[in-house]
Amino acid sequence: MAERTTPLEFLSPWWRNSVIFVLVLGFTVLTWIAVRSYQDAPPIPDRVASGDGTTIFTRDDILVTGAYLGPEFLNRAIPRLIEWLRMPGDLVFIALGAFPLLVATGFTYRMVRNRS
Repeated sequence: MAERTTPLEFLSPWWRNSVIFVLVLGFTVLTWIAVRSYQDAPPIPDRVASGDGTTIFTRDDILVTGAYLGPEFLNRAIPRLIEWLRMPGDLVFIALGAFPLLVATGFTYRMVRNRS
């Protein structure tokens, strides 16, 4: 019987060094971007007043309510994305019933059983 080779035998010995280099470079760039975003942030006023001098809001109002950061778009975008990604599978399941799911499960079971 022929000896089976593992996928690790095909990898170059430099793969680990390459992965470490890419991780260090990536985190270095992310750190640099984070530092620059705080350095280049716009100033936050101590208070905002109307034309007659009455205070509309203060620095604490801006920071406490999160108004400085703007609206939270991800709260609306992520559920929409999840629903959009689920839609094709739901339509296939609704249109054809459970039959395609059973066929795919059978093929997968047979493929795994034949490998071992």
